Amino acid sequence: MKNEKELYLYLENLKNKVFSHDGRKIKILEFGQRNFEEGPDFCRALVQIDDTRHRGAIELHLRAKDWYRHYHHINPLYDKVLLHLVWEDDVTVPTVFNNRGHLIPTLSIQKMKIRRKMLHSWICPHQKLLNSLDDLEYLGWQRTGQRIERFQVMIKKKGWEEALYHQLFRNLMYRKNIHLPVLVPLKELRKTGKEGVGEEREFAYFQRYHFMPPKISDEYSRRYRDYCLQRSSSEVINEHSLYGCRPYNYPLRRMAGLLILYDYFSYDFYGRIYSDWSRQNGKMEISQLIYHYYTQFDKHRTSYWHYHSSWGKTTTARVALIGKQRWKNILFNTLLPFLLIKARKSGHTDFAATIEKWIYSMPLMEQNYQERFIRSHLSFNPRKALHQYGLLLMYAGCFNHAQKDCSHCLEMLKSDRSSFIHQKNKRREGFFPF
Repeated sequence: MKNEKELYLYLENLKNKVFSHDGRKIKILEFGQRNFEEGPDFCRALVQIDDTRHRGAIELHLRAKDWYRHYHHINPLYDKVLLHLVWEDDVTVPTVFNNRGHLIPTLSIQKMKIRRKMLHSWICPHQKLLNSLDDLEYLGWQRTGQRIERFQVMIKKKGWEEALYHQLFRNLMYRKNIHLPVLVPLKELRKTGKEGVGEEREFAYFQRYHFMPPKISDEYSRRYRDYCLQRSSSEVINEHSLYGCRPYNYPLRRMAGLLILYDYFSYDFYGRIYSDWSRQNGKMEISQLIYHYYTQFDKHRTSYWHYHSSWGKTTTARVALIGKQRWKNILFNTLLPFLLIKARKSGHTDFAATIEKWIYSMPLMEQNYQERFIRSHLSFNPRKALHQYGLLLMYAGCFNHAQKDCSHCLEMLKSDRSSFIHQKNKRREGFFPF
């Protein structure tokens, strides 16, 4: 078990089963609501201990000692935790304590007798149909086509530039802050460019969202507070979810990265990339598209958010706001589909064909736990980003339905698969079926 999120694959099979702990019988009746902010992983869970039902929270960890490593035992947000679910119970005492000194039962999923049965019940039926990477690539094209259709609907509603701005925000931000571009649209972002560069630019952008740092002895934060107070009769109130995010997902870090992108491309992503492609006579490869741009991003930044995880809290090591993996993710998930839509609409057929080739040849990106889980049940490994898209489509089709019904995505591997492979073999490079 490499990732805490893999534990979620077991939860459905833990419901309504009776487990013994320290002489008590424990049954999980409801997991309640998933919590994406600070605090336990699940709120409003219903747990029966012996004959009494309790409404509270459930916390998940890879190891039982993580409860103490994460300082939950002194955090009052975890006082309502009823049950501590872990993969490995590595504490000498079989319980953990909350801030009030109450004992919390700890159950180890690894020690449960139904462990192997649960794993087998999650095996994807696709492994019987997937014979090669061609099949996985086909599913990847399916997911790419679905994203392009969704982006086209966004473009009709908002326009190309505003839709791209919203999708870039979504690509960069933690999920609970993806609503922020509604508060400050692209035209407001453009105005911040007239108010200065560097810190002044960041201050102007953050102030439009009404972000206010706490009163701490940090020079950058102090200058920003002064900037806000000069433009408002009273202190700006922070109304957004700045807290509860992991350090790398801190919203202001992500927003500083967004400013880097717009500064570097001068608000014209299509024009800049099309111009660079034209200067190379249409011979720009995907490797150049990745490495040429992300190595230039550091020249368009301020240093504060490279070394701070939040207001006044320094990180142990410098972290790029837009690193190579993040840039590859932005390219493949957002920028290339948007560029393809505009190239087709503008009649730039040669450029559109190059974008299709870039999508086809995008190298492997950083894997998430869904991909690793599906991949563990296949006899071959993905070799590029398009294969990873296929894995994600399999996961979405099989594991995100309440009944674990695979019929929807299995249909995509029946009648159309042989036709797809036949057409693809005729045109090996850059084949784009949508």
